[in-house]
Amino acid sequence: MKKLLIILFLFSSMLLNAQLIKWDKFDEKTLNGQVFMRLSEYTQNIGHYSISPVFSKQRKIHRLIKFNNSKYSLNELSANINYKLPTNYIGVLDAIPCKDIKDFDITYQDIANRCIIDWILSPSDSFFMIGSGNEVVTTSYYNKKTETVYISVVFIQ
Repeated sequence: MKKLLIILFLFSSMLLNAQLIKWDKFDEKTLNGQVFMRLSEYTQNIGHYSISPVFSKQRKIHRLIKFNNSKYSLNELSANINYKLPTNYIGVLDAIPCKDIKDFDITYQDIANRCIIDWILSPSDSFFMIGSGNEVVTTSYYNKKTETVYISVVFIQ
């Protein structure tokens, strides 16, 4: 009986981590959780410290992305978000076009992994990802018209 419960637990956790994206019902909360988990792994492995999630400015960041993503370039939008947040908040932003990948079985973890890799490969963004703060606000927004996922990670110092 114990073995059966362990197998069921492991199987359910694998399914939770590998949720396929249904593009017509995109779940931003699931993506936020996956981005946080992936970022947490990265900071523990590279920076040797842990982070904790914070939700205090998540709605404000979501609204900034939602209402301004078509008006500004990615760098301008990122600067706008950082300008509108308190000075002890430092954020990085990524946009992942999904038009070409929608026909494949893509999971929320795949998107989170791609986002973290984009930030690691960007010299300016990777600088902020280590040592910028132990509290993190992760926010995502899926623009159905442009089929683009925006992901913001804000570190609180």
